[in-house]
Amino acid sequence: MNQGTQLITILGTGKYEETTYTFQEKEKHTRYVSLALIEFFQPSSVTVLLTEDARNAHWQKLNETAHDALQDVPPFYDLPIPSGSTEAEMWQLFDAVVSAVEPGARVIFDITHSFRSIPMFVLLASIFIQKAKNASIEGLYYGAYNPKETHAPIFDLTPALKLLDW
Repeated sequence: MNQGTQLITILGTGKYEETTYTFQEKEKHTRYVSLALIEFFQPSSVTVLLTEDARNAHWQKLNETAHDALQDVPPFYDLPIPSGSTEAEMWQLFDAVVSAVEPGARVIFDITHSFRSIPMFVLLASIFIQKAKNASIEGLYYGAYNPKETHAPIFDLTPALKLLDW
């Protein structure tokens, strides 16, 4: 990806374990898939969607780990979201994602640590911002962590977005 691309990722409350994330020929050993995506795609900024519980569980550790593990750390922006336990909260999530993207932006989405129906609303928001904000969705990724494996492949789900354009 080129500079100027925004990574939008989701931080959850789970117990994130160290693994080696892989994408194509690239590897990154970390507990946070977003750090692997930063190294692989070098976005110019990172927007982290997080609930208050996720902030308490991982926000500080993610920032510390980023500065320890990466040579070039783009600016991190936290974007509070509701837990998505009601229909109204799901639409608040949609609005948060849409508001995080500037018109004409290039965006990468990471849905690895999404909860409940959050991936669906991120997908809907990505389709909306393509049309309403003339944004370019450069990628949609999912890190397939398996505690029984030493490596976790990162799946490129971008073709699913392209299918929706069809």
